[in-house]
Amino acid sequence: MSYELHLAKIDLVARRVHRLRMRRPSGFTYVPGQAVDITLARDGWRDEPRPFTIVSLLEDPDLEFLIKAYPDHGGVTEQIAHLSDGASVTVSDPWGALRDRGDGLFLAGGMGITPWLAILRARAAAGMPVQSTLLYAVEAQADLLAIEELRAMVGLTLVAVVAEDPGPDHRHGRLDRALIQKHLPEAGPVYLCGPPPMEEAVTEVLRDLDVGDDRVVVEG
Repeated sequence: MSYELHLAKIDLVARRVHRLRMRRPSGFTYVPGQAVDITLARDGWRDEPRPFTIVSLLEDPDLEFLIKAYPDHGGVTEQIAHLSDGASVTVSDPWGALRDRGDGLFLAGGMGITPWLAILRARAAAGMPVQSTLLYAVEAQADLLAIEELRAMVGLTLVAVVAEDPGPDHRHGRLDRALIQKHLPEAGPVYLCGPPPMEEAVTEVLRDLDVGDDRVVVEG
């Protein structure tokens, strides 16, 4: 099933990252971590659906998405940057295998933070204690999303790993074996989401560290 929706609000919240909010349809429900396919109601783009994670809370009246525009790609995300309040989009039913499997280690690369933000927000809203670590890797400080919100989550150990211009509050570098090994729990899930090259590299590291595939929470 699909839903024809209108943007209630679109604004810029980080470098090239737009927050889209639209009224949630009646009966529309989802599991934190799930995504939908969004299609733009624009000539030339009606047959170009793209997946985006829902980051709003279950009790919110609106659906919220964080979407990064890539102007050099010339694709759907580049078009997102040119949308305005009231624009029409088509949203699919929720889908995806990412689920909250309890406390563990969250690994996020770039926009791969969105499913973990959704899960952690849901936990915080429900008053559930969080005893987890989040390693959040980005290229620059300007790419960090909801960083103050994440810092404020009780029980969450946040390590922001910034490749360029990290500033005094962040770790300089990339998500590497040493950092993962330092924060890897003996048991519990390891959540992984990021660009495909990052996921592939981290998966190899996890296997080398004897983390069984059954512990890894990853899409697909």
